[in-house]
Amino acid sequence: MKEDEYDFDSILQELGTFGKYQRKNFVMLSVVIAFSAMSLSFVFTTRSSNYRCYIEECDPIDIKEAKYNVPWLHDVTPFQHNHPIMCQRFESSLPLTGYEFIPNCNGSYFSDEFTRKCDKFVFENGDATIERDFNLTCSENMWKLSFVGSMGDFSEILGLPLVGYISDRFGRRNVMIIGCAASALLGAGKSYLNSYEHFLIFEFLETMIGSGIFSAAYVIAIELVTPSHRVFCSTLLICMFSLGEAYLCLIAWMTESWRQMLRIIYFPAILFLLYYYHLNESVRWLLVKGKTQKAKQILKKVAKTNGVTLNDRVIEKINIGADDVEDGSEESIWKVFTSPILCMRFIFCAFVWLTCTFVFYGFNMKSVTISGNLYVNYMISVLIEIPANFICYWLLDGKRRKPVLCWSLLITGVLCFLLLVLPMGDYEIVIFSMGKCCITISLSTMYVYAAEVFPTSVRHSLFACCSIFGRIGGMAAPQIPLMAAISPSFVYTLFMSMTLLSSMLILTFPESVDTKLPDTVSQAAAIGHKTRE
Repeated sequence: MKEDEYDFDSILQELGTFGKYQRKNFVMLSVVIAFSAMSLSFVFTTRSSNYRCYIEECDPIDIKEAKYNVPWLHDVTPFQHNHPIMCQRFESSLPLTGYEFIPNCNGSYFSDEFTRKCDKFVFENGDATIERDFNLTCSENMWKLSFVGSMGDFSEILGLPLVGYISDRFGRRNVMIIGCAASALLGAGKSYLNSYEHFLIFEFLETMIGSGIFSAAYVIAIELVTPSHRVFCSTLLICMFSLGEAYLCLIAWMTESWRQMLRIIYFPAILFLLYYYHLNESVRWLLVKGKTQKAKQILKKVAKTNGVTLNDRVIEKINIGADDVEDGSEESIWKVFTSPILCMRFIFCAFVWLTCTFVFYGFNMKSVTISGNLYVNYMISVLIEIPANFICYWLLDGKRRKPVLCWSLLITGVLCFLLLVLPMGDYEIVIFSMGKCCITISLSTMYVYAAEVFPTSVRHSLFACCSIFGRIGGMAAPQIPLMAAISPSFVYTLFMSMTLLSSMLILTFPESVDTKLPDTVSQAAAIGHKTRE
């Protein structure tokens, strides 16, 4: 294909850079992006609550009437860090009579020299999670709660390459809508389950099938806009994911039962099936696949909606582009690895993506150690990403991507070094927030960069493959508390090492600012080596 003949970015300029049609599609896709955050519902369904042993000798006969905080609790239960040890209680010589017969339960009836495990529990609040409903209490079951999240990340690793291939082969829209509908059914279905094993199966299927929702919606949105609007659109889309997390937290806060929460966040998503009638397939994908007539119909619809006349010159460009791009329409992901330039670019992008995701979620894991309301803390930790993303937009708007990506990772590494060597104090939260802000900028920039340097023919496949490495980082992040228990300084040392190494790898990346999205492997390989007219 002659590069001066097929120029889709120029066609978008004539149709309206960000007209009414693009804005409508963008709003619809933003809702999908926000819904994709519901995959994090395990944060609330599997969270561990505070509970203590039910003391038959002192608590009411009806366990539902028992209170968590009682004046005699120190006399009957061993404590650690000002909290009762959840599954241990002191031995007693009292008969099982019930609280009303022993109004002054105290330590004289119990021996702090002997303890035993209990199998009934009184919870601090009325919030119900799978820990309570599936009886996953005590230390021997804690791994089952954390395993749900890690297993979800693993299922995404299995699902991302599959949905990426299906998306590049059969269309972004199909993968996105089917993924949303399937996630809605499986997510809501979890609320009716009564066993941990069945819950785990549904969680696995939901995250695997829905693993391509975010990337499919993101790619459709980015392929529809011109380079001048790419960064702004990417910023808004990522902010929508943060708002989706905040919405999830708000629903969890407002509902006492995890079952009710899942039904509220998932059942409305069935309406995404209506997108088949209101959302069109990516025009870039249609042209690359040689579906010229369908692409023409959509572009005429865009022109009509935007109030623009589609002239013959644009039609001619589409015809020529479709005829010449047929050879690229069947490019497979394996062709990328025949190009040494693209092969190294993919490897470096994958590592940087892993670093950004691991450190990003690692900071989230550290944030929950801050005292205060669980929901407020989580809300703050996700909403802080929004100003960080707008800072990212200001840094990237019309500016080079490489320096932003390199410096944000470098500063993150330096801040981790300060957290490592400086004594803890009031300024710790300030440095921590700066680090979260910088790594958010890095992650957001990677989304823009990866969408700009890979070809349309396999863009979603490579985007998904990079996301796989991100999910590996996501799987490792929950292990941070264990790492910190082994060595308190190890976590920040690891963060620092990975971010500094990534910042050096970025120096090998080509600059992608104001480049036209490449449609073939040869065009992608040429980025940074020659200017496309």
